[in-house]
Amino acid sequence: MPWHWLRTHRWLLLAAVIVGAIAIWQGYGFLAGTRVPVDLVARYDLVETVVASGHVEMPFRVEIGSQMTGTVDNFAVREGQAVKAG
Repeated sequence: MPWHWLRTHRWLLLAAVIVGAIAIWQGYGFLAGTRVPVDLVARYDLVETVVASGHVEMPFRVEIGSQMTGTVDNFAVREGQAVKAG
């Protein structure tokens, strides 16, 4: 009797085997995670020389200065007179 059932339902059995195989394949991919490319790493001394020229620019320009206006009331000395500190 089991052989008769297999003969009459062989397409159903084949479909179940295919679905099971796909489920196992997808399940393994899900459990294993996403494949990531990997490169081997080696330690080396890195020597690099860069020669460049350029100029520095400020984003804005600032001018600093002062102006004073006033009137001189008197001079304590006369033109040509010798003076000392203090």
